[in-house]
Amino acid sequence: VPPAVYWSEDFEGEKTLPDRGFEEHKVDWGNNWVLANDPKNADNQDMLLNKVPSGGKNLKHIVFTEAVKQAVLEYKVYYTDGAVSFYLPTFQNDKTSGIYAAHLVLEGDGDLRQNSDGNTIFTNLSKDTWHTIKLVADAVAGKWYLFVDGAYVPVAANTLAGTGLVGMISGTTGTANTTNVYFDDFAVCEMIPATGFALTE
Repeated sequence: VPPAVYWSEDFEGEKTLPDRGFEEHKVDWGNNWVLANDPKNADNQDMLLNKVPSGGKNLKHIVFTEAVKQAVLEYKVYYTDGAVSFYLPTFQNDKTSGIYAAHLVLEGDGDLRQNSDGNTIFTNLSKDTWHTIKLVADAVAGKWYLFVDGAYVPVAANTLAGTGLVGMISGTTGTANTTNVYFDDFAVCEMIPATGFALTE
């Protein structure tokens, strides 16, 4: 059975950033994003990071009405040469406001790192091409799992605090007026845990 899609956005046909999202859920993109043409395909629309307030959040909230126990966040990201370090979109847990389920920091050198400890979990995320980020968050098991371009990325400390997921959020540690990070094809889907497996000959 395909997973249920709680919310998705591909930005196509929009004049401004859409304010809809989950039914009865709040979407607030903040003031630091604009619609832009896809750097690889002018017929496609993306969301562009228009300005980074130094040390502040750049994607405010997508808020769930009720805490979600298990979900998958997936989106595409594209960055150009010289991108500053910033937090990629991730789930927000239900511990306190602003607490991330997983810190995913994309640095200007193409490293994707976990949190502020510099623990590299994926390196050489190449510029000038689209990458797919998938974050699987399981508040029942207290774990989260990262996949980049379809490949599982093992992380030493992937403990998920809290008892649920209350929305989506990102932030930045970069400098101001950065315009070189694009996002597309956001989706938050139901997580369907495996219950078993079988082998053929």
